[in-house]
Amino acid sequence: DAMYQYHNGLYCSLEVNGVAIDTVLIDNGYYHSAVSPDLAESLNLSYTVLKVDTSLGRTGSKMFSEVNKTCTADSLYYTMGHTVIRLDTIFITKYHELFMTNCKAVIGRNVFEQYVVEIDYRNKYMVLSNHLPETIGQYMAIPMEYTNAQYNPRFRCIKVDGFKLKDGSPASVRAFLDLGNAAGTAFDTAFLERVDQHFSQIDTSSIAWLILSQIGSAVDSVDFPIGYMDDSRRTVAKLPGTRMDFAGLDCDILLGNNFFRHFKIIFDYKNNMFYLKRNE
Repeated sequence: DAMYQYHNGLYCSLEVNGVAIDTVLIDNGYYHSAVSPDLAESLNLSYTVLKVDTSLGRTGSKMFSEVNKTCTADSLYYTMGHTVIRLDTIFITKYHELFMTNCKAVIGRNVFEQYVVEIDYRNKYMVLSNHLPETIGQYMAIPMEYTNAQYNPRFRCIKVDGFKLKDGSPASVRAFLDLGNAAGTAFDTAFLERVDQHFSQIDTSSIAWLILSQIGSAVDSVDFPIGYMDDSRRTVAKLPGTRMDFAGLDCDILLGNNFFRHFKIIFDYKNNMFYLKRNE
């Protein structure tokens, strides 16, 4: 199915209970898929509220208050092409207000848990499948692992070796692959304070190098505009992104669409694997 980028969000079109919606956010960082309250009302959706949460978070430099209703839905279906996805547990939330778009629904991680999800940024499509493609041998395979995230069920990240602490000792970091990350790429303040931000000795065959060759390495600050970065001159780029407190996430970096756009990517949550292949 066709997809498109708007700001740092990734969107697609699908049908919700037979109604065509062309502003559906793809967000594997959001555990349950979601619909907005007005869409739930227009669909006359029947559901039972399990709990109501009010949370305060940060997207970029904008503070927001979010009210989530966790619900069991009696009959809610997403239809993408010939694939029909039944959603038993959902969020009903004003998620679209956070991204300042007319977003009416969200594809959450519970959909990713059911399928192999292939995303091609260059050709702007997403495919849900029950198996890996025959070309999977052309991709870099990276294991995903669970973390101790407090509020995000079945939260996964990848382990990235190759960093150094300020005293020169080696360090590993956890990076969360977040398609819905509104900050684009974000860094925990504790990570920036403890790690050597010059990264001049990273092995060019490492995953750390692969990541930094896309998002840039740090020299002095964390506010270097991504649009002015030269990927081929890593050592003169500054670390882009937003300083964030990752309370409860148990990770150091959120990798968003300004990293993913350089690749074809495949999520295989059932086998805890992530695959990526550089765009040609």
